Amino acid sequence: MTEYESQLLDMTADLVASRVSERFLARLFSANSGQWLSVLSLCHQIDDLEDRVKTLEGHTEGRLGRLDVVYLDYPQSLSGEGFCIIFFFMDTIGWSTHAVYNKRLFLRKAKAVI
Repeated sequence: MTEYESQLLDMTADLVASRVSERFLARLFSANSGQWLSVLSLCHQIDDLEDRVKTLEGHTEGRLGRLDVVYLDYPQSLSGEGFCIIFFFMDTIGWSTHAVYNKRLFLRKAKAVI
């Protein structure tokens, strides 16, 4: 794994596991399952996430590509109902990673906060 791929992996882990990522996840889950979205657009005006994505995408150097994300509902999860798989993909370098995520629990907690 290259240093750049390691940075992408760290960033995507933060997007699904850190407290600051809740707005990112809320925006992602407001889209339809299976709809590819730009990570940058979902991170718009979220603390330092927007700047981190811009840097990783090469906006400051103009050489790398766009980081995209999609989620798919995962009803056959062995962990139970309400899970999804979140896929991150950067086409220009053929990089991808994924996470299994409890979407139902996230939405339940988000609704309780509102």
